[in-house]
Amino acid sequence: RNVPNRTIQSIIPSLQLVHDTSEWGITGPIDGFRGAVSATYSPTYSDDSFEFMTLKTDLRQYIKLSDYYSFAFRLAGGSSFGADPQKYFLGGMTNWLNRKYNGSVRIDDISDVYFSEFVTPLRGARYYEKTGDTFILTNLEFRFPLIPYIQLGFPPIRMGNIQGLFFTDIGTAWDRGNLFRGTKNGRLEDLVSGYGFGVRLAFIFWIRYDLAWQYDLVNSSKPMQYWSLGYDF
Repeated sequence: RNVPNRTIQSIIPSLQLVHDTSEWGITGPIDGFRGAVSATYSPTYSDDSFEFMTLKTDLRQYIKLSDYYSFAFRLAGGSSFGADPQKYFLGGMTNWLNRKYNGSVRIDDISDVYFSEFVTPLRGARYYEKTGDTFILTNLEFRFPLIPYIQLGFPPIRMGNIQGLFFTDIGTAWDRGNLFRGTKNGRLEDLVSGYGFGVRLAFIFWIRYDLAWQYDLVNSSKPMQYWSLGYDF
């Protein structure tokens, strides 16, 4: 069997400006602001190097209503320019355990492995739901206490501070050279939107469960389940 072989040589300096005044709760920030603006450049210095410039921003605002109730807002976007722009894969959750793909895993080109980026969370969507050199993503969550304390007789397990949330996500990714159409005939076309609710538990790991529906302004899809690990954005 012939295995494709390709050599890539790249230098990728990056500059990032970060401002963070957030206050953390059990499963993620609950108050304050987190923001970052970054620029990444890959110059052409040989026949085997990629050439691109990427600009990104990620802004997050948290509003604490009380010790355990809060709103979380996020706006993120980025675009990559040049002869070999980076690709963004929009959809799904970070560390998604029962993951689903729009198609199959993209490993045909080395750029998809080392020079691309997954953009999450976009619940109600699969991995690779939208792809392109430009992306925009917004998230809105209302976070609240769901179960303050639970104790099981068998197995003898004690758990507390189980959090709940309601969310809506909307985003898109596209190539700048292509026509972008947000809606068509009253339905979302290039935009992807999802809504649902979730549960958060800190038990050895941060465990996340989300149940989401994709919504196109007319109909909702069948629900999708997301089991994942990690804290909230």
